[in-house]
Amino acid sequence: MIRMIHILIMAMMAMVSAQSFAASAAFDSIAFADVDAAPKTLHDWQGKVVLVNLWATWCAPCLEELPVLATLHKHYQSQGFEVVAISQDAAGLKVVKPLFANRKIDLPIYTDAQGAFFSALQLQGLPMSYLLDRNNAVVKIYQGNQEWLSKDIAKDITKLLSSPASVPQK
Repeated sequence: MIRMIHILIMAMMAMVSAQSFAASAAFDSIAFADVDAAPKTLHDWQGKVVLVNLWATWCAPCLEELPVLATLHKHYQSQGFEVVAISQDAAGLKVVKPLFANRKIDLPIYTDAQGAFFSALQLQGLPMSYLLDRNNAVVKIYQGNQEWLSKDIAKDITKLLSSPASVPQK
């Protein structure tokens, strides 16, 4: 029985590792839009530590964590950290802008109305968050609602903030 549990844990760790690798590779090519409908990719944040949060207006846990993500963003932003919360709503800005205004959410608005993240990452649900280092590599995946102001997450973020971006080899 213990051997079976050990095998199951190892398989789960391998899956997360594979997801992390696949997410890192996929992130480079996924386009989304800012509030002005200008195209963006995560490459725009190269050199910063980034928490990518995929969410939707119809997702209750997503709505619960947006104000906390705004607090996290403000707390670490001066150190080179950004929260990039990307709505997965098909209606895009039409539903996201009023929600941010009504709830006074102080985060930049980004949308993926085409579902590019859902397709590329084969997402099964929301919220889904990815912590990226300064080289845009996925170092941690968070499934579901999180305690974003916890000591564990603070440790994850501060560890990455203290590490410089690596210089690409020629």
